Amino acid sequence: MQPVRLVTLAPGHFHAALIQKEMLPGIDPSVHVYSPLDSDLAAHLNRIVGFNSRAEKPTSWKLDIHTGDDWPQRFLREKPGNVVVLSGRNRDKIDNMRLAVEAGMHVLADKPWIIEPEDLPKLIATQEKASKTGLLLHDIMTERHEITSILQREIVDDPAIFGIIEPGDANSPGVFMESVHFLKKQVEYFCNNQVVFKLRDVHVRLDVLWDVETPPGGGDTHNAVFRGSRCSVVVRQAGGKLPELFVVPNSRNQQEVRDRLAMRVEKWQTAYPGIRLSNVGDEFQINIPDAYRTGHEAHFAEVTSEFLKYLSAPNTIPEWETPHLLAKYFITTGGVAFARKDSI
Repeated sequence: MQPVRLVTLAPGHFHAALIQKEMLPGIDPSVHVYSPLDSDLAAHLNRIVGFNSRAEKPTSWKLDIHTGDDWPQRFLREKPGNVVVLSGRNRDKIDNMRLAVEAGMHVLADKPWIIEPEDLPKLIATQEKASKTGLLLHDIMTERHEITSILQREIVDDPAIFGIIEPGDANSPGVFMESVHFLKKQVEYFCNNQVVFKLRDVHVRLDVLWDVETPPGGGDTHNAVFRGSRCSVVVRQAGGKLPELFVVPNSRNQQEVRDRLAMRVEKWQTAYPGIRLSNVGDEFQINIPDAYRTGHEAHFAEVTSEFLKYLSAPNTIPEWETPHLLAKYFITTGGVAFARKDSI
């Protein structure tokens, strides 16, 4: 595989810089940035300078900056790289993705790719063009690399422990996910939302909540529940604390679930030595050593490594990746459309 030469377009969020928090094999240290000359660009450059000048494991990025109102035209004309990094204003993201594909470049883009339902055809067309021309569009899904989510998925995939997914209902769905974030300002901002839908008769509820200011000692949180016929598998995160993984057995399956779970924990010792099982009242907790608590920012290097693997071996990309991605944005944009309709 030829060396990866990064091009960052209009960096408007700190996730764009986190892709460069570490030097990864196969990535050229020279990076081109095309952007308006604004405070977002200044903040991005300051972060990269901080990575280069830190005392521990400093990076060695060399930036070539291209600014001005004509930056999109200059990017298309000059095409200085082969991978575009996008993490900025959501409104323009899909258009910048289309720009990258038009330039013949792969894309590593932060979520969300789109918000408005009218942009879904743009996303489908961009994905189809990328597939036809051998280009990879990769979603920066850091939560896939969070240890509690990894282990939660493995338990849910084990019918001896989890059983089968419960259909549930709108109030107690078979799958529930909630994320809580904070805006330290007062706005008229369309951000709090809830989407409830059925997928193959299973009720799913997604809550996205934004508050104004982080409480003392708090922080963003992620909670996820999968309800099965034998147990529920739950990730819980209190503000400012690490997420934790619990298994909540149904009363009739208490001992069987514990025995099966103990066998699963024993199998994990090869891949995740040190993980333990403990009783917490009527629940079981998966105790995770600090070594696996790499943190949100470190997940960006893991996502980038995964992206590089897919670039070098496209046949390793799971078949479900693209249809699941399109399904995700069909659901989220549909939720936005319904919410706006109800708010009129």
